[in-house]
Amino acid sequence: MARYRVCFDGKWQGDFDDEAETLGWAREVAETGRLVYVTRSRFFLPQLIAVFPEERAEEGRWLWNARDRGWVGPTGAM
Repeated sequence: MARYRVCFDGKWQGDFDDEAETLGWAREVAETGRLVYVTRSRFFLPQLIAVFPEERAEEGRWLWNARDRGWVGPTGAM
């Protein structure tokens, strides 16, 4: 079973079982001006599935990947 997590303000903020609920809450948070990341985990392997707001998705994915490569500090992408 997949587990969904939402990250913003440099911290993991919520865990969900339902993808639609997760994406809805992430969109609501993004309306406050935050860059919000949504991951899906199966077998403890997180995969980035969405970045909100959608107009900043490319920037958010680049930051997420830069963090994974060690180019940005641990809080730089979240």
